[in-house]
Amino acid sequence: MIFENRKTAFGAVAAVAVMLCACFGAVTFTDGSSAENTTGQTYNVGLVEGAAYSYTPSVNLSGATITLAGTAATWLTVTNGVISGTAPAVSQSGGTATYDLTIKADTVRPTQHAEQYIHFTVYDALTGTFTVDNSNTYVGDTPVFSVGSNFSGVTYALSGAPAGLIINSSTGVISGSVTGDGTTSGKSYTPKVTITHLASGQSVQKTLNMKVFSAIAQNNSGVNSNGKDLYVINGTAVTTDASNADYNKLVCNITSGVTFALKSGSTMPSGLTLNSNGTVIGTSTAMGPTTVTAVATHTASGQTCECSLTITSVAKLSFDSVPTGGIVATAA
Repeated sequence: MIFENRKTAFGAVAAVAVMLCACFGAVTFTDGSSAENTTGQTYNVGLVEGAAYSYTPSVNLSGATITLAGTAATWLTVTNGVISGTAPAVSQSGGTATYDLTIKADTVRPTQHAEQYIHFTVYDALTGTFTVDNSNTYVGDTPVFSVGSNFSGVTYALSGAPAGLIINSSTGVISGSVTGDGTTSGKSYTPKVTITHLASGQSVQKTLNMKVFSAIAQNNSGVNSNGKDLYVINGTAVTTDASNADYNKLVCNITSGVTFALKSGSTMPSGLTLNSNGTVIGTSTAMGPTTVTAVATHTASGQTCECSLTITSVAKLSFDSVPTGGIVATAA
């Protein structure tokens, strides 16, 4: 009912009630973009800190004015009917922050009002860690890994790791011993851990570079492929002539980056020493066989093995007899 003032043809003013039939519907939000709903409902929206958010609300009547209210209005604005903004940072690592937004739609003729509600949960950005105590491992070793996340309630998955290693999908604990292929020079692997936070839909991957070496061992029970031991001449420096070639050193299956040292309690024959590269040097002043034990250490992988070597010192070859009969000539 709209009341209007009108003048009659005689100049009198009369209040005339004019009934106008205005067929306006109630202003409401219509279905459309995400988070749109009818008045009175609340939509839950999850965002990661720093993420951009945009929403264009739609109403059933043209000419409606959109305004914002609530805690989310501190970081959301509306321009030309588009609500946009960037999710604020979360102060607590692995935490969340919540915000509420009321979207108001108003028309003037006729005066109507509708509201829509959004509840925002803003998540901290997911981070993860993946480390190992030694990136150079070996067959039979049990590497110590450290896997973690700033969030609780995450799941873990492992891929690309040497055979024999498994991960607990709930705790991230990696267990087992390396059974995968290894080489004397180190076979390369790139294990990857995928960390997923289901609530926020975030996922992050962490990768390591590793090498798997063969298990270190002495090349044979002796010091070379023939398993022969070392013979030295008493009073003569150790040589590498045809009789001693490759026999005067300890050899492992891994030849690079290996150092040797005498095992505690083991001693070399008098006059001889063991070089860090496994070579026996010096001049023996002792007689007879001596078995020595050394510890070989592969620096890169940290593995060790024991190597043994029997060193036999013999007298220098000489005649111990003189010819019989005739005249013996002597030096002048």
